[in-house]
Amino acid sequence: MKNIAWKFREHVIGVLSLSHHPTMIAIRNGQMALLPYVLVMGFAVFMQATGQLFRFGTHFELIFKNLSYVFQVMFPHVMVLSLAWHLNRREKSETAVVGLVTLMVFWVLSGWEKILLAHSDVSLGLEATWAVYPSIAFTQFTFVRWCRHFKAKESHIAVLGEVLTANIRYLLPAICTVIAAIGLRMLFQEFGVHINAAKVFGLLDAFPYWLDILIFVFVLHVLWFFAIHGYWTLASLYFLIGEKGDALGSYSLGFLTLYTVPGGSGAMLCLLIVILISRSTAVHRKLALVSSPVTLFNISEPLIFGIPIVFNPRMVAAYISVPMVNTITAMIFLEMGWVPEQINKVDLFVPIFLNSYYAFGGINVMSMTLQLICLLTGIAIYGYAWRRFGVTSTTRTLPDISTNNNDQSSEVSAIVDVNAWDLVAVSDTADRYMRHEKVHRTLSMVKKGQLFMMYQPFYQEREGAIHAEALLRLKDVDGTIQGPAFLEVLRQYPAAMAELERWIICSACSQASRWHQLGISVEIFINVTPLFFSDKETFDYFLMQIKRCPAGSIGIEVTEQTVVDNIEDARLSIRKLKAMGVRIALDDFGTGYSSFTYLTDLNPDIVKIDRSLVQSEAHDNQMVMRAIVDLCKNLKLKVVAEGVEIETQAQFIKSLGVDYMQGYLFSRPLTVEKFTEKFKAKPR
Repeated sequence: MKNIAWKFREHVIGVLSLSHHPTMIAIRNGQMALLPYVLVMGFAVFMQATGQLFRFGTHFELIFKNLSYVFQVMFPHVMVLSLAWHLNRREKSETAVVGLVTLMVFWVLSGWEKILLAHSDVSLGLEATWAVYPSIAFTQFTFVRWCRHFKAKESHIAVLGEVLTANIRYLLPAICTVIAAIGLRMLFQEFGVHINAAKVFGLLDAFPYWLDILIFVFVLHVLWFFAIHGYWTLASLYFLIGEKGDALGSYSLGFLTLYTVPGGSGAMLCLLIVILISRSTAVHRKLALVSSPVTLFNISEPLIFGIPIVFNPRMVAAYISVPMVNTITAMIFLEMGWVPEQINKVDLFVPIFLNSYYAFGGINVMSMTLQLICLLTGIAIYGYAWRRFGVTSTTRTLPDISTNNNDQSSEVSAIVDVNAWDLVAVSDTADRYMRHEKVHRTLSMVKKGQLFMMYQPFYQEREGAIHAEALLRLKDVDGTIQGPAFLEVLRQYPAAMAELERWIICSACSQASRWHQLGISVEIFINVTPLFFSDKETFDYFLMQIKRCPAGSIGIEVTEQTVVDNIEDARLSIRKLKAMGVRIALDDFGTGYSSFTYLTDLNPDIVKIDRSLVQSEAHDNQMVMRAIVDLCKNLKLKVVAEGVEIETQAQFIKSLGVDYMQGYLFSRPLTVEKFTEKFKAKPR
């Protein structure tokens, strides 16, 4: 039963993690790459609407009308090429060839007879975006696979010549793919010959007008959730519902642009506001700030693909609920006559409130009030979802050290589950694919394995342990013990590192308390990251934990890299720690550019000489080491020599008068059990 529950949990996590799957990231990158194109297209539409409102002249309107038409007609073609390029860049395929074949398949599936019908109602335009993803999927399934097959057989046909071989590798699969696409379209036409507009209208006629509108809004946003431009895909359905409304003498569908759908109504502006006023992560806040200018003009792609909302089950409920609730609210206002019918048609790209001014040819207080109500409704719904699903910067509190729980795997799972979600907003460009996949594999490895702490003692002339360094280790599912190198791929994600650092603090402090109860007085030194000083919550968490530990049982180790970016905050924090009895060890000393300045800036209690100096037999390095020891003695600092592995090194270090030695010559890192067994009878 437990295994079934675990497998179910794995499937749920897999579904919720869909948004940061490499394929989904490639789709997001392909859509984000279209942003400059969308901006220019939106600008042309906006200028056309402005010219109509302020009567700039027919010539002015015609220029921007034709420009916006060209951009709209070309948009699905550009979208096909962008998505195909990003997807196949990840697969390291021949992106140019795959893009051209995908474009041909798109023409076949969406209707080749419409391509040359310029300036007509049936020309191939934005409504053809429905065919983008089927075209890409079909090409990936056929052409890319066939290319790989021919490439695998290339050694058998190489005798035909390089040019002919290349033609066979790409030309034959391309021809086969296009022929297969033609056959697929003919099959669709055969099955869909009886489905016509009249029957669709008859089906819609069976429902009340208000329900037709709600169904349209719901399907529209479901399509957007799957990264399909829903409005243009459902353009025919939109016109059919509009004709029904005209026949009934009811309000027109133009109110959707003003109050409901992502374009015009500011439906994504409310999410932007939520991100900025909530305790969002730094990545999300930067995304919101960058997206704000275009979001004001109802261009939603940066937020939809950047957060993301597409393929993100955690945000789908809020994304669909906001327009549904606002649609119901707007229909109530229209039915009650509180808001009049709009006079002018307004385009999707005109900003909220300004579009109301355009729609009514002046200020309409009730219309703008309704827009404000819809905006506040969206803020409330998105605000709840944003907090509910853990995308704010607030981190989960770790178990209290008073709980005597030696099983750390459950705590590790909590770390992974929380911070896996912080990855949904990263890797927004194609060159980050490999890094993202590496992070994903690392998180999966941590989740399936077990994090635990080991402790390596310091020695004074091989006479017992008086200090120990806490070291993080990972046990793979196959039992292999790995060092902290796996953390390198996580250091760029502050939320994950902060949570992990808290777990280490909790484990070390808890262990210090347990050893104290057993009569083992060992001062444990914890290696801290730059987040220890820059993240107030992590620092405060450390202060809270050490208050529950025996006095003098916890210290910290810092390096130049730990404090180099924030030396002033580090200096103030260290001063506070020293006042509480926490000792500071300056680690890896002698390897940086300005190590000596940190002796005065940080005022450490202990200096740990880097292993590269300890293990070097060069005369110059030994002289540097002697100078460091003399300097530390003059400053009344204790000295630890790291990486002592052979007896000759130990003899030289003793001759210098070094206080403590640490290395494999004396002890490797020990598990809690072995450390307890070895030093239980040797209190400090």
